[in-house]
Amino acid sequence: MPEQLECHGSHVEAARRQAAEERLAGCARRLGIAARDVRVRVVDDPGGRSVVVSLRVHGVEIVRSSRKGASLEENLEVLAGHLTDLVRNLERRIETLEQALHGDGLQVLPGGASPHAGLRPNLYRGDMSLEQVQEKARRALRRVGRSWEDLRMTWDEAEGWARLRLRLPDGRHAEKTSTQQADWQRNLAALVLWLETRARAVERGVLADLPSALSAYLLPYGGAR
Repeated sequence: MPEQLECHGSHVEAARRQAAEERLAGCARRLGIAARDVRVRVVDDPGGRSVVVSLRVHGVEIVRSSRKGASLEENLEVLAGHLTDLVRNLERRIETLEQALHGDGLQVLPGGASPHAGLRPNLYRGDMSLEQVQEKARRALRRVGRSWEDLRMTWDEAEGWARLRLRLPDGRHAEKTSTQQADWQRNLAALVLWLETRARAVERGVLADLPSALSAYLLPYGGAR
């Protein structure tokens, strides 16, 4: 189990903390890392108290913090959810570890590191309709102050790929393509689920802003077509 967060409160808060710690332990098991490679701590700084979670995997340290929540337990809950999303996206082969941590300044993985942190593939097998995928995308966009007009979805039924292109507040565009799922519908659904995780992380303050959250996928200025 990861290091426990020392805080005191109601039975409800204790249950929330335990559930979050169990999710972190689940991430560690899926990543095949030891308990000592997962750390949880509280940091006091001028902006308030933050919960910080760090995981060390394949020579790479993943560090995430949260302080927007109403309590330490809520912040831990947010981080556990975010890291679970990160692991799931790696399992779905929707992105690599480099892409997931690009906004942290990771440009090249250490020698011998697995692009997907050694996780086994667990591709998306859902059956959302196109209308359901579009509605989920709209909700994700609202989380980060973007509109439906800022997003372009394209796909190729014969080749099976799908692509999202999003216009950011500063006028740049981020573009991401998925090819690993079984068909274009599942590739599109997996992309929108990935976008939802990024938007949720920005909304909750785990990631600083949309450009940094999507930094691995930014097109050059003038690169939108």
